[in-house]
Amino acid sequence: LSSRPDLGAAEADAEVVEARKTGVVQLLVEQVETADVVVINKADTADAAELEQLQQVVGSLNGFAAVHRAEYGAVPLASILVPSRAAGVATSNDVMDHKSSIDWAKWLASQPPPAAAPAAPAED
Repeated sequence: LSSRPDLGAAEADAEVVEARKTGVVQLLVEQVETADVVVINKADTADAAELEQLQQVVGSLNGFAAVHRAEYGAVPLASILVPSRAAGVATSNDVMDHKSSIDWAKWLASQPPPAAAPAAPAED
């Protein structure tokens, strides 16, 4: 922010600038937490270790999102458009708010897989 005077950082004191940074970081985290798809753009400007670390961070915030690396924002539309609303993390913005979507996704991830159906008894 300090390098972006157009965002008002030049005339703000250090405490205000820090508060703005915190707000931006929180917004970015919330966006990743509820995203169905995350595009890591400018992947060509990072080395393999940086990209791996970024993918791990994204995965820890949202293990449900599809993650795509891109250069110049070039991503096939079919890979970023969710085919149905039910297929996404935030199933309904009308019913669930942002925090509820995150809680729901975390709850789903914590659930054990369904048990296999018991075998039918052998007939004599």
